[in-house]
Amino acid sequence: DGRPMFARTSGEELAEKIFGISDECLVYPAHAFTPHFGVLGSISGYDTIDECYGKHSKNVFALESGMSADPSMVWRMSNLDRFTIISNSDSHSNHPWRLGRECNAFAFEKEQVTYKKVFDAVKNSGSGEFAFTVETFPEYGKYHVDGHRACDFSCPPSKTRELNGKCPKCGRKLTIGVDYRIEELADRPVGFVKPGGVPFKRLLPLHELLAASYGSNLATKRVEEEANKLLSNFGAELGILLHVPLEELKSRYELPQSHNF
Repeated sequence: DGRPMFARTSGEELAEKIFGISDECLVYPAHAFTPHFGVLGSISGYDTIDECYGKHSKNVFALESGMSADPSMVWRMSNLDRFTIISNSDSHSNHPWRLGRECNAFAFEKEQVTYKKVFDAVKNSGSGEFAFTVETFPEYGKYHVDGHRACDFSCPPSKTRELNGKCPKCGRKLTIGVDYRIEELADRPVGFVKPGGVPFKRLLPLHELLAASYGSNLATKRVEEEANKLLSNFGAELGILLHVPLEELKSRYELPQSHNF
């Protein structure tokens, strides 16, 4: 299903095997707060990283926030301060609006890139070589709020508490999402900023912005053509979203007039 599954192998056992190969292997929990497969998700059974990796947790120094959370949410848990927060994008599909939705930016030239260089930048995130992460808005992630997929129902944590955790359509237990789970684990208020934390930027994929602007579906010829025009004019997608000034976009590309682009 697009991810390695290790049956009954625990996180501690897996870490022991991997670190037994080399101490320069990088082990980190992916999408740490999602309910079904996240190490700190509502269904995982763990409340701390140490519970998962045991004696090897001292060698785990990074944590992926996942699409349904961002660093500002992770910073609310003081016991996660020692972890560098990274953001990766899955490659379950080859659609351009899926690849690179979340990623990591490093402050060195591509000619310098080696595994060791990236490893050290993540491990020593205060060095300045780990520049920032690119995040989608947490609400964009399908596990951000609580819900019951079979009934096509979702709700915020406040409504879940009002419903005593039960789906109003079928009466079965709701799946507790990332927002609720982080609130359970947090010991800091909303808005806390971790001193020295790697900065982050919130973006949405270019194709999704175009589709919303035109009021159309993603996989349409118009969205593809307009995205290709922008890419031809300005280069890479992340460059457009992060660096090209709006005035330059307006001067070289006809922005949609009927929507707020």
